[in-house]
Amino acid sequence: MHGHCIDYATYNYGTWGINVVLDFFVFLLPVPMFMRMSIDLRLKIELSLLFALSLLTTALGVWKLQQVTRIAYGDGNSTQFCVLNALEANVGVSKSFLLLNHI
Repeated sequence: MHGHCIDYATYNYGTWGINVVLDFFVFLLPVPMFMRMSIDLRLKIELSLLFALSLLTTALGVWKLQQVTRIAYGDGNSTQFCVLNALEANVGVSKSFLLLNHI
C-alpha cells in the first residue's frame, strides 16, 4: 500500500496540545459561574479547588509535550512520558471521584 504514516512527534504534539488547552478551559470556565451561584461560600471554594486540579493536569500535559521531543528526536526513552501519563490519568480519576461526591 502506497503512502506514509503521520510522524510520531506531529501526532503527539497535536493531540496532547489540544488536551492541554482543554484542561486549561476546564479550569477557567466554571470558576466564575461558581462565584455567582447562591450557594455556601465553603462549597464555592471546594468546587473551585476541585476544578483547579485541571491546572495540575495542564502542567503535566505541558511536561509530557516536552517528553515527545525526547522520544521522537532524542534517545527514545519514553519512561518519563509513561509516568506523566499515569499521573495525569490518576489526577483525572481523582477529580471525577471528588466531583461525584459533591453531587
